[in-house]
Amino acid sequence: MKLHYQTRLTLVAGLCSGLVIALIFATLLQLVARSESAGLQRDLQLCLEQAKAEIKENPRKPDFNEVAGGYPGLSIVEYSLEGSLVGHGGPGGLTLHPPSSMAVIRTSVDGNTLEVGISSQPTAARVDHLTYLVWMFWAPLTAAVTLAIWFAARSVFAPLKSITDQAAILDDRCLNVRLEMIYGGEYDLFTEKLNGLLDRIQSSFNRQERFACDAAHELRTPLTVLSGQLQEKLRVTALGSAEAGVYEGLLAEIERLSSVVDMLLESSRPKGIRNSQKADVGECLERSASRWLDRFTQREVFLDVVAESHLAAISASEIETIIENLLSNALRTGIAKRIVRLQNFELEAQNVIVVEDDGPGIPAQGTESPFAPFVPTQAGRNPDKRGFGLGLAICRRLIEDRDGQIEVEKSDLGGAKFIIRLPSSPSLTRHTEPHIGM
Repeated sequence: MKLHYQTRLTLVAGLCSGLVIALIFATLLQLVARSESAGLQRDLQLCLEQAKAEIKENPRKPDFNEVAGGYPGLSIVEYSLEGSLVGHGGPGGLTLHPPSSMAVIRTSVDGNTLEVGISSQPTAARVDHLTYLVWMFWAPLTAAVTLAIWFAARSVFAPLKSITDQAAILDDRCLNVRLEMIYGGEYDLFTEKLNGLLDRIQSSFNRQERFACDAAHELRTPLTVLSGQLQEKLRVTALGSAEAGVYEGLLAEIERLSSVVDMLLESSRPKGIRNSQKADVGECLERSASRWLDRFTQREVFLDVVAESHLAAISASEIETIIENLLSNALRTGIAKRIVRLQNFELEAQNVIVVEDDGPGIPAQGTESPFAPFVPTQAGRNPDKRGFGLGLAICRRLIEDRDGQIEVEKSDLGGAKFIIRLPSSPSLTRHTEPHIGM
């Protein structure tokens, strides 16, 4: 699981803080233990000096009780050179070999051994109790410090998250929008650099759109002139002649190229204008089918249209351009084709358009390649009628600009099945199911 930088920073800083707090606590406990031990040694040393003074005053029978009385729990004993007890004071417990639980200091006075000792258990108990209290507070204190670090990290990363959220909503439909510079310091410098990048992207995008639009306009006029001249030639040429066949072939190619030019013009229009339009998909399907009906009839291909009136967030010219490109592909690439079906319906707040046929279909090596630029839809279909490889790519761009999707799969009719999904607007009340055939 990948953790965010804020979480990782908090965990690492919290762990380091816990280790530092533990080191501080251990050091403090060690200092306390040393202080207790040093205080105990000072008391023993002071008592030893007082016991030595008592021996000097009463060498035969010193009164150690008076000395030990000022130090609760302290014991004083004096042994002769032979090991016999000369005198003692306090609660006792001292021997020539005292237990390890007692802190003892000894010295020699006139050949005798003088010992002063006190139990170290009370001091150890106090240190142990303090240790327990300290480590009991370690976990809550570490957690509190980690929480404070988390809030501090969140405040540090908050501007970055805001910048990320602003950048996430940017796409090619709002290239004129820029990130806000409201945080100061390094964040404003970072935002300024990002805005500069957006400026360069917008400039490049605008240049491409202007080029596509200008190129399409420049091509449109000569194509129209050529089409008119060829139609005039066909009018005065004998039907069925070789010359008429050449003219018809040239005219068909010019019509295909004109369709691509129209799609380029449509795709280069400003997206803000396109996004404000809606169209009745059923009516667009009917108009497109009507324009292509004669061509399907000439090829003896049945065009089956099932249209329903539903509003979609797309312009009429866009959807008619897309549909007619798909109809052109279906008619052009067919080898033994007998039917092309065109229909639309609503499904889960989406307007679905289906164009399918009974032709050879799309090659099985991938359903994504037909939508790539300059990939003609000719493999396994009619190699004598190859496309330019731009139609489907432009179709997909127009559809995706509308937050839609286009995909291709195997049709139940046996050929290719193109499925277009567009966001639906409130449906119209009229529902029709016209069938247009040859």
